[in-house]
Amino acid sequence: MTGGRWVENDARWFETRMLYCDLCGRIIPKHLWQLELDGVPRTFCDPACEALYRSYVRGAGPSAGRDRGAP
Repeated sequence: MTGGRWVENDARWFETRMLYCDLCGRIIPKHLWQLELDGVPRTFCDPACEALYRSYVRGAGPSAGRDRGAP
């Protein structure tokens, strides 16, 4: 479990409140996945984007193994 929760964007139909995923940049129209990472509130379009953020952005990314003798 990641500790995140689904939150509904409470903007009314005539308001132009644009919310974006912190990983992929996709516009989130109604339901967003929110959690706090390192004291910073983060918004994602779904738990899969959160998982990718945790492994790729906060982690070392795909280049982490290159310094350990990889060809």
